[in-house]
Amino acid sequence: MNTTSIDMSMVPSDTSFNTILVELVKAGHVSMERLDKSARRVMALKKELGLLENGGLVPLTSGLVAKVGQQADIDAARDMARGNIVLLQNGPAKQSNSMCCRGKASASEADIQGSITWLVGRALASVPPQGADSTRVYFSKLANLYYQENPSDTSRCGFSGTAELYPCPYMVITALILDSTPFIGVASVGPPSSIHASLLSF
Repeated sequence: MNTTSIDMSMVPSDTSFNTILVELVKAGHVSMERLDKSARRVMALKKELGLLENGGLVPLTSGLVAKVGQQADIDAARDMARGNIVLLQNGPAKQSNSMCCRGKASASEADIQGSITWLVGRALASVPPQGADSTRVYFSKLANLYYQENPSDTSRCGFSGTAELYPCPYMVITALILDSTPFIGVASVGPPSSIHASLLSF
């Protein structure tokens, strides 16, 4: 905490931050002066937002309400998230590629469906769409899996003009085959001890 700008824990179901912080203060690793700085910043922000009045509720008439969910903020959050993930997929180990394949925004629904049918026929049938996936998102996942099998062949991202190459927003690593099921794994970028990987079910 001494070397970061963190002021509070935002995890509602985990109170270990509080317990550990008290222990760090008692052990002399975190000073009371540092805690006071965080407390002042938190209270100043709450005052600015009007959270010290009206029972801690911001009235719907407040100009702050319109600032929530602005597209610029959503885009910034997405860019930060994309810059902090690593994409893993089954296949022989090979060097990361800087380009990815996705469906074009201008591609018709019929062309996308046709490309999906072709891709599923190329042994990608075990990669079903997730519930929230649109047809275009699902096609982009399949197209990128197919392209990353041999990224030196840019024609693998053609699909008769339905797809396009673009700079990957994440590092693509092809992992060793664990079993016969294709997967995409996401891992936070950080020290080995802090990396948490999870498999996404397709």
